[in-house]
Amino acid sequence: METHAHILNGKSILEKSKTSLLGNGTKLRNFIVVQDVARFAVSALTDPGLRNRSLELGGSDNASDNQVAELYGKLAGIVPEVRHLPPSVARVMSIVLSPFHPGISRIMYSNSLPDEAFSEVFDPTALLVEFSMHLTTIEEFIRERVAEMKPRPADGRAENSIDHQG
Repeated sequence: METHAHILNGKSILEKSKTSLLGNGTKLRNFIVVQDVARFAVSALTDPGLRNRSLELGGSDNASDNQVAELYGKLAGIVPEVRHLPPSVARVMSIVLSPFHPGISRIMYSNSLPDEAFSEVFDPTALLVEFSMHLTTIEEFIRERVAEMKPRPADGRAENSIDHQG
């Protein structure tokens, strides 16, 4: 979520009320936060029952880039301007970025492929049966990002703080 949902999509909506999505933005993909991955990593390192096992990890939500942009706008109370760049732009960007940012290059490449080229969805049911934990939802994540971006009044207090003086 930190990279794909926020940096590549929502951050510019919060900062400029607009974003540019690669392709038509309809492909469903799974989102997971680093914090949730870290909890699984700690379990894998401390639980002897997980030794020599591979775990398929994913988040609780499958959403499209369009849906993520819409949710950022809704939770921030704005109507974002969403532009769609052709997949060919993503392909060129993947080549250019490859030597400098391999991870972003891979994201660009995957966005250059047709939606049906490969699935990026995940069903967390089996994971949650084995590991009883809450997976952060995309809405919870975006609410936190929106709250972080809200400007504070000049006195530095939160907007809803109560003045208890006199």
